[in-house]
Amino acid sequence: MRDLGRQDDLTHGLLPSIEHIVKIIIVMILTSQDRHRGEQVTSMKKMAEARKNGIVGRRNLPMMLLQARETLLQHFRPIFHRFGLTEQQWRILRVVSDHDRLEQHEISSLCQISGPSLSNILSRLEEVGYVTRERSREDQRKVFVALAGKGHALVREVAPSVDACYRDLERVVGVDLMASLIVVLDRLLSLPLDSIERKPGRSGRASG
Repeated sequence: MRDLGRQDDLTHGLLPSIEHIVKIIIVMILTSQDRHRGEQVTSMKKMAEARKNGIVGRRNLPMMLLQARETLLQHFRPIFHRFGLTEQQWRILRVVSDHDRLEQHEISSLCQISGPSLSNILSRLEEVGYVTRERSREDQRKVFVALAGKGHALVREVAPSVDACYRDLERVVGVDLMASLIVVLDRLLSLPLDSIERKPGRSGRASG
């Protein structure tokens, strides 16, 4: 199978998935607590302090989230590499497989991949027969993407290994805790955070 990954990693700057990195950092924190139960009291104190004072001025949260994301992806990369894929290519294939077809800008939003990078990656996936693209007859600006037969076959082949990694994580963290995390994250992602505006007149060093 042709290796599609190397050139993508070198040439396309992609945006990280916020949902994924938030999940990862919470899982890492909770896993650490399970392994070191003596630290739970300290963690509870820190949580109480965070509730009281907020996160402003504390550690660089975006950097911590990115580091946690990188740590978790180390477990998945061998799977993707075995099938000649990058994380981003698999993310696209998995998302498109859940729908009959998606508009290209919808994939960009769901996968958190910038438009130009997505276009190049889709061209490569289309070249090897994993996806098809069709321009709308009603609106030439719209491009719809669907999995080709070869793409469906690849997803069916890769998905069991990826799902097994998630089950391993679930065994470490616990089913109930993972279910609670998903509920909390769904609630977080549904909040209108994009509408938050920084109030004028405040100064100080940025913490993020």
